[in-house]
Amino acid sequence: MHTAQEPTHTLVLNAAEGIIQFLLARQEAPEQGSAQHLTPRCFQGWHAQGQGAELLCPALENALALLRVPVPSVQRIACVQGPGSFTGIRLALGTAAGLARATGATLAGLDYTVLLAQAALRRLSVGSTVPTSLLVATHARRGLVHARLFQVAGNTTTPCGPVQALSLEAAANAAKAATASAMAATTTQASTTSPTGHTLPQYMAVLGSGLTRNKLFWEEVCAATPGVCLLPPWFDHPEEADLLHAAQEASYGRQDIDPVYVRPSDAEENLEGIAQKLGLNPAEARTSLELLTTESTRIPK
Repeated sequence: MHTAQEPTHTLVLNAAEGIIQFLLARQEAPEQGSAQHLTPRCFQGWHAQGQGAELLCPALENALALLRVPVPSVQRIACVQGPGSFTGIRLALGTAAGLARATGATLAGLDYTVLLAQAALRRLSVGSTVPTSLLVATHARRGLVHARLFQVAGNTTTPCGPVQALSLEAAANAAKAATASAMAATTTQASTTSPTGHTLPQYMAVLGSGLTRNKLFWEEVCAATPGVCLLPPWFDHPEEADLLHAAQEASYGRQDIDPVYVRPSDAEENLEGIAQKLGLNPAEARTSLELLTTESTRIPK
C-alpha cells in the first residue's frame, strides 16, 4: 500500500505499433497555482513486434526494482488506446488494467493519432515555418491506413474529424482536397493583402507508418500535389518527451480505457469462415462474439 510520504509516479504505455514503449515519471508536488510536474525516471523502447508480451511486464518489473520504486507508488497510468495493432493495444490496455486493480491507480487513454500530430508540431516548430495542416496516416493493413486530418493554429492541433480506416487512394484524395482548399484560401487572402504584406507558405505535412510503408505511392502523390510535404520515418513514433507531455496533459479517472480499433479485426471479418472450419455454427459464433464484447460483460474493477 502506498503511503503519503513516498513519491508517486505516472506510468505511460504504448504498444500501438511494432515498437513497445514505457515511460516512468515521478510526480512532483505542484507549486501554488501551477500544474503538477512530471520528472522522467526511466524510458525504454523496443522494436520487437510479436514479442511484446514477453518483454513489457518483465522489463517494467526490472526497471521498478532497479529504481527502487514500489509498485503501489504508481498512482497514474496513461496508455495509448489506438488505433494500431490489435495485439499491441490489448497488451498495453491489459497491463494498465491489471496494474490499476493492484495499485488503485487512475487511468487515462491517449489517442495515437493525436499523440503523433502534437509530437510532429512540436518538432517542426523548431524550424522557421510549420504546416497549416497535418495528415496522420498509420499502417492498418496492406493498402489500408488509419487516417486523420488536423488543422494547425499556433502551437495546437485540432482534429478535423474522427479517425477513419481508409484505402491509400481515399487518404490521398482527402489530403489533396484539404490542400486545394488551403491553397485557395491563401490566394484569396493574398489578393487582399498589401504589396508589402508577407504570407507564410501553406503546406500539409503527411506522416506516419502508413507513409513509410507505402513510400512510392505517397511520393507520387507529393509530386502531383503542390503543397504536400512528406515527413521522414523518425516522425512515425512518439519519443520520450512526447509521451511525457501527453501524460501531463491527460485526464485520469477510474474507468478502464476503451480500445480504439477503428476497423474490425481480420478474425472478425472472417468469423463465419473460421467458425465453419472449426465445425461451429457461423450465426451462433457471431452472436457469441457480440455477447462477449458488450459493455455488460466487462470485468468489474
